[in-house]
Amino acid sequence: MLLNAEAPDRPPLYDVIRNDAVVSHFGGQALTPETARRTVIQAHASALDATKSFYRFPEFNPGRVVVEPNGCKTTLQRWTSWTEPIAFPSAEDYVQAKTASTAGPWDWSAHDREVLAKTVAEWQELTQDSGDLVRNFIVPGPPRLDDLFTEVGLEAFSYYMVDCPDILHRQVRHRFDTLVHAVAYAELPSDVMIVDETCDMAFSSALLFRPDFLRASFLPGYKRLCEALHRKGLKVLFHSDGNLWAILDDLVEAGIDLLHPVEPQAGMDPAEIHKRYPHLILCGTIDVSELLPFGTEQQIKDQVVRNIEATEGKIMVGSSSEIHNEVPLKNYLAMHETVLGYRY
Repeated sequence: MLLNAEAPDRPPLYDVIRNDAVVSHFGGQALTPETARRTVIQAHASALDATKSFYRFPEFNPGRVVVEPNGCKTTLQRWTSWTEPIAFPSAEDYVQAKTASTAGPWDWSAHDREVLAKTVAEWQELTQDSGDLVRNFIVPGPPRLDDLFTEVGLEAFSYYMVDCPDILHRQVRHRFDTLVHAVAYAELPSDVMIVDETCDMAFSSALLFRPDFLRASFLPGYKRLCEALHRKGLKVLFHSDGNLWAILDDLVEAGIDLLHPVEPQAGMDPAEIHKRYPHLILCGTIDVSELLPFGTEQQIKDQVVRNIEATEGKIMVGSSSEIHNEVPLKNYLAMHETVLGYRY
C-alpha cells in the first residue's frame, strides 16, 4: 500500500536479519547446516514485510578461505565475507584490462538475456519460499561502482581517480547502458515492485568520492535507469551506508523512490530528510551501531515512535544497516513489537 501512495494501517518492517538469535526465534528452530536455508528464509518471512533481494546464510566454519575464479582469496565469517583486492602492476595495466572487459558493442545480447533469465528464475524460486514477503529485485549487469573500488582496494582506486578517471567512468557507463537495455527488454515477474540499485559510496562523515566525480557518469546513468524503471511502473530503492547529504539532491533528482538505510550516526536525520523530500520513502532509520545493540528497550521503542511520526508515514522501519549478532533478541523485539503495535 505504501508503495502505491496509500496509507497502511501500520508502518511496514524492512530489514536484513543476520543474527543467530533473531533468526532462530522467527525461524522456529536452531541454526544448523541442515536447517540454515529454511530457517533464514522463514525468519525473514515471519518477521518482516520487505527485505533485500537475496538472503545470506551463516557460515559454520568461520575463517574458512575459498579461492575465487580470478584467484583472489575470500575469507568467510559467520554472516559476512572479505575478499582480498586485485593488485594491477600499474595504472596502464588496469586501463588495458578494463578497456578489454568493456569492449563494445554494448547492445543487448544473447548473453545478457541468459543472465537476466537466470536471475529472474532464482528470484522466483526464493519468492516461492518467502510467502508474501516483498523482496527487492536487482537487475544483473557489469560491476557496480563500489565493486570497482573493492576489487582493487580503496587506495589503488583513489590513485586511478586521478591517473585514469576516464576508464572508471567508462565502466560506470557500461553498467548503466546494460541495465537500461535490460529493463527495456525484461519481462519481470508481476510481483517485482522494488528494484534495488545499490552503491556504497560514503562513510560516517562524508562521501568516498568527490561529488563532481559522481556527477560525471554515475548520477546521469542512475537517472536514465530510474526513468526506464518508472516507465515499467517500478519503484527504485537506493542503498548506501554513510553520510549522503552532499549528493542527496542529485539522487532525488535522478528519481529514487526509497532510500536505505538512513544512518542516524552518520548525520542522516530522518526528520530532516522527510522535511526536504516529503515524497521519499525512508527504509531503516533505527541506529544499529549503538542504540539497538546497547540501548534499553524503552529507548528503542521511543526512537521507533519518533521516527514514524517525524516521517508522517513515509517509512519502512528497520535497522540502519542490518540486524547483526551484537543486537540482543530483546532489543530487536522491542523495535519489532513497537512497529506491529503502532497504528496511524
